[in-house]
Parts: sequence; C-alpha cells; structure tokens
Amino acid sequence: MVEKKVLKEINSYRKLMGLTLIEEKKSINEQDEVTAKTVESVTEEDIAELINKTGKTLEEIVVSPILTEAELDIIFKIARLKNLQGYNEIITSFYQSEEYKKLITDEYLKLINEYGNKIKSDEEIPKFKYAGIIYSITEVIAKKYEEDFNNSYSIILEYYNNNIKDQWDDYDLTGFALEYSSHISDNLDFYNFNNGDKNYSGWKLYVYAETSIDVINILQLLEKTLKDNQVIFKASTLSELKNKKFKGLVIYLPYDMVKDNTFKSFFSKLNTDLSDYDKGGSIEGTKEYNKKIHYLYEFNKSFKKLPKGGVKPSEVSKYFEPNTGGDYMKEINQPDLFIGE
Repeated sequence: MVEKKVLKEINSYRKLMGLTLIEEKKSINEQDEVTAKTVESVTEEDIAELINKTGKTLEEIVVSPILTEAELDIIFKIARLKNLQGYNEIITSFYQSEEYKKLITDEYLKLINEYGNKIKSDEEIPKFKYAGIIYSITEVIAKKYEEDFNNSYSIILEYYNNNIKDQWDDYDLTGFALEYSSHISDNLDFYNFNNGDKNYSGWKLYVYAETSIDVINILQLLEKTLKDNQVIFKASTLSELKNKKFKGLVIYLPYDMVKDNTFKSFFSKLNTDLSDYDKGGSIEGTKEYNKKIHYLYEFNKSFKKLPKGGVKPSEVSKYFEPNTGGDYMKEINQPDLFIGE
C-alpha cells in the first residue's frame, strides 16, 4: 500500500532527525477510502489550499513531532503527485542541506572510527592494508545507508575523500605501492595504473606473486623502472590472488620497445630490480624468463601483421586472446620474443 511505504520513508527521516515516529493508522473510515480513491485527481492548488488550512508551512509539517490525520493525509497526497514542483524543491533542498549531510556523516564517522580502532588493535593486519580496508568498509556503509537515506552514498564518499582518506594511507608506503594499498580489495581482478598510453605489441609479462604483500614488494622494487619506461601495467587484487594463478603484476610491452629490441634491456633491468625478491614459480600459459618473470603473446595475429606502430589501447579488444593456459604464443606462427623477427 502506498501509504505504508510513504509512512515508512517519513519515519526513516524523522528517526534520523531525532523526532518522534508517526504511528501507522490501524484502520481507515469510509471518508478515508473515498479520499484514497480520488487522490490521483488532486491538484497542486488543492494541496496548497489544504496546507493553508493547517496554519503551517509544508516544511513545518514535514519536521513536526506530531502530525494530525489531515497533515498526514497531505503528505500522502504530495507523495503521489510526483510532479508537484514545490514539494520536490523542498525535498531536494533537504537532501542537499548541510544539516542533512551532517546527520549522515556523523553516523558514518562513528562507525568508521569504531572499525578503525578494531583494525589497529589487530596485530596480524599490516599497516599498509589499513587504507584498502577502510575504503571497503566505507563503501559498504555508504551503500547500506543509500537504501534508506537518499543521496547518502555520495555524501559519505565525499566526506571520506575530504576527511578520512589521508588519515589511513600514510603507513611507510609511497607511489604505486601506496596507490595499490587503497585498491587491494576492489571488486575487479586487477587494479590498472595510469602510467602510460603507448601502443601494444601483443607481448606481455607477469611478475610472480602469491599474496598482496608480494605485490606491494614488487611495486616498491620496480617503481622507478616502470615510471622511466612509461609502460602500461596492472596489479592483482585479492579477488585475483585467491585464484592462485600467481599473476602479481601484468606488464604490457610497448610496440616500439619490441620493434627496436630495447625490451631486452628492460627485462634485464626488471630482473636486477627484483634481486631481493625471493618468490618465484610457474604461471600457466607462459614461458619463463626466470622463475620471477614470465612472458607470453596474447594477440590473435602475429607481431608482423599488427598495424604499423602497434595496436592502440582503444583497439586491443579486436586482437586480444585471454590466457587460458596452453601455448604461450596462442599457436601463432612466429619466432619467440628473444629470437627476434
């Protein structure tokens, strides 16, 4: 029933504002039934006249701690007239008001501080994971509040970005590692870094990793080389790492780097950077450069048949073949990367 839904929504806001809740009417009389049947024909002028008879403004009716049946009936009528400009302006103004925002953010702050204290008291959680956990909890809270309170998701996320984020992302991490720490728990399998937009060659490499701590270590060790070469790359989130495919870091070799053979010095530099990294193993569907670094070809056409200058980032989907195991060159008839064309 529409009235019950409207009453529930009204009570949600009244509860948030600390006002007395309106009790649901147990029954309706015959006059109420007539009103319910004819309410669709009520005009904005009719409602304005009804409001004038109460001696209150619409704003006063909405926030009043006690409503008469006549006033409650006005709110029901307004709720059904979605095109009532005055009502929409009031509600929009309410959702955007500083008072409403403060009510939402105060409740969020209580919750996030409570969770934050629990995180810091858990000695098994590394400090660099704090930022990602706090962001994930913030999203959960924001989505839950949005179910009952309009505009609360954007209000909470804005408050997080302006007031909370910087409190949790300064734990001995910098650069790519710090950026990644805020996205470890993202719903996507890989977090993409904005490090370049060079054309693709079809060749890519993986750096072996088993945990998010491994990925953090890799990013710290490789940051300068990745930045200097402006390669496109991405890192596994917890969602991908749990699959045990060990693709910690995915680096796409630029077309020019393959064309002029400078990729060989790039591989060598990565290997040197990873000298203090002790993880390594097999990755399905790849060829080993060594146990830490693996490479494969991922396009459905050979390197020689690619467009001049390589494949643009916007056109990768036309050539891409997913790594589902098997031949590391997807059965493309061409020389190995280190043999040359």
